[in-house]
Amino acid sequence: MGSNIPGYFEDRRVDGVLDDTEANAVALSDGTNVAVLVSFDLVEIKGLSTAWRHRAAAATGLPPEAFYFACTHTHTGGNVGRAADSYEISFDSDPEYDKALEGKVVDVCRAALADLKPAQLLMGRTSCPGASFIRRYRMKDGSVTTNPGVGNPDIVAPVGQPDDEVQVVRLVRTDAPEILLGNFQTHPDVIGGTRISADWPGFTRRTLEKTLGDGTKCIFFNGAQGDSNHINVRPEPGRETNKRYEHSRQMGRMVAGAVLGVYGFCVPTPAGRIRCAVKDVSMPIRKRSAEDLPAARADWALYCAGRANEIKGHRFRLVEAARIVRLEKEPDEIPFPVSAIAVGDALCFTGLPCEPFTELGRVVKKASPFRMTFYTCLTNGSYGYLPTAEGCSGESYESASTIFDPAAAGRVVQAQIGILRAL
Repeated sequence: MGSNIPGYFEDRRVDGVLDDTEANAVALSDGTNVAVLVSFDLVEIKGLSTAWRHRAAAATGLPPEAFYFACTHTHTGGNVGRAADSYEISFDSDPEYDKALEGKVVDVCRAALADLKPAQLLMGRTSCPGASFIRRYRMKDGSVTTNPGVGNPDIVAPVGQPDDEVQVVRLVRTDAPEILLGNFQTHPDVIGGTRISADWPGFTRRTLEKTLGDGTKCIFFNGAQGDSNHINVRPEPGRETNKRYEHSRQMGRMVAGAVLGVYGFCVPTPAGRIRCAVKDVSMPIRKRSAEDLPAARADWALYCAGRANEIKGHRFRLVEAARIVRLEKEPDEIPFPVSAIAVGDALCFTGLPCEPFTELGRVVKKASPFRMTFYTCLTNGSYGYLPTAEGCSGESYESASTIFDPAAAGRVVQAQIGILRAL
């Protein structure tokens, strides 16, 4: 209570709890090789993910690359890590919360390892239309902007398409409750305010666990969600998306309903050897102009002094100024960890430490040599938005804030596909 909630420009402070946030872990073993995947109800893990994986490795005897830490990106979760370790506008976390959470990370990994049972792997796919919408729009004046507002008459069309795919994995265990894994993609930024909630991923988990019963446990992984959210700018009557907590609950029902619709049709699939990889890709950073720095420093100083209302320019000028100042002393390229866990040739989990645009996840899933590929955002780190090359231009929130050069997305997608093929 009283600590910062990350996810916006202002310093929101926790004054209540709407529902629990969780860290959910599943361990996978082929009898020799082991991997542990954890899904956190956090917006991101700033600067601590590598240390946490090494701490879990030391506590369990597994190598650090065996740990796969992904965040659901709820905008009403706890703050983790220092603002200095973020590539976006951020605030420091409570050091006591960070320390307590590190202990919980080790505990949940140990608990998953202690709960290993023989299991059969089943997989299925379906879709959940109407839950996710592209949030970047081309306007009548030719510009592209983020969240232009419901019913805005100047909207021409969305720039991109949402990914409605829902992927389902059932681990049907011997003499133990089933573990259900789900993968869908859109921003968990439905609720807002100053009270803690896991947002729609939490509602999805709880709905499935209650409906299926028999002790079934659900773990949900959010996918490529950098340019999508819950807002339908042209809703039909009765399907408006501004109901906050109740709409988050409805999204949970929708995604859970899609899972339930394919649950009984999931196909038994041979598993196989577990392989793990965390490999750095050298990512190009956006060019910085010396002429841009003075104005950016001045705007950032206004924000730090609590005078953000005095910043002139386009709607997202503040995040652009923050990005320019943040990159002033950065090298031209930075290491960027790409993570993957493979189960035979059937199933793969792969993630980036950022918020990738929807199209990037779609391309990697299509090119993957595995029968099913769970694509996850904010995995083993946090570097802000990763747009497509086209998404780096314009005055949208994502283009104003991203630290990456337009060539970065293509480079990392090819590297990610290469890692999956090597596995």
